Amino acid sequence: MTEIERLALTLPAGFAPRAARLARLTARVLAAQPLPQGTVLPSVHPAPLRLDPRRSDAALAGAIARHIAAGITQAAADGSPSC
Repeated sequence: MTEIERLALTLPAGFAPRAARLARLTARVLAAQPLPQGTVLPSVHPAPLRLDPRRSDAALAGAIARHIAAGITQAAADGSPSC
């Protein structure tokens, strides 16, 4: 099982009205992603991701979650919290 204690997203200007929904959807999608097991990462800081504000909240959350999952997978493989 993978446990994420805290998920903090920094969104671009203009996303404030959508932030709460994007955070909930991102957490839900991230929970369904296959993630490496047995690794403890104090934090992971994926590179910034460009977001198209014309996309739906669900599409944006999916992209964000996949980006975070890729960052976790890479950090676990590297043995470091940064990617």
